[in-house]
Amino acid sequence: MASTGRVEKPRAKKPPLKKWNLQDTVTIRAGDAATGRDLIAHRDLACYYSPVFKAAFNSRFIEGETQKYTLEDVSPAVARLLIHVS
Repeated sequence: MASTGRVEKPRAKKPPLKKWNLQDTVTIRAGDAATGRDLIAHRDLACYYSPVFKAAFNSRFIEGETQKYTLEDVSPAVARLLIHVS
């Protein structure tokens, strides 16, 4: 087998998810104000797989205070895939 010359870095293991509180959810708004859709996801799951969501929902910015994040340039269908795949 020929070598590709690429060396892959080992991935750091993430700690396991803790037990979930069913009321600990966040709202991810996909699309613009007129055609967008609100998607509800568990906060720990969103933060576990996305460093962007982790920074937003654990901050003192408006996203951290309201637990809502808007993805204006993402369609609701793509946002649903993002949530379901993670």
